Amino acid sequence: MAQIPDFMGRRVQLWSRSGAHEYKDEGTLRAVTDRWVIIENDDGEWLLFPIVAVRLVKVMPETHRTKR
Repeated sequence: MAQIPDFMGRRVQLWSRSGAHEYKDEGTLRAVTDRWVIIENDDGEWLLFPIVAVRLVKVMPETHRTKR
């Protein structure tokens, strides 16, 4: 079974919720801690999501892997 570290550097779609609004962001998974999920979007911006706001993280197929 895959573990969270196996997905570092992979392309993901992340759905989050704030109040009554839901958001979808896409980027490269950079870190997951007990409080944060961090992705880097295509503009090089690092997006930090509080773990309680994350609804879903979809890992994209391996062919979309970003090398760094």
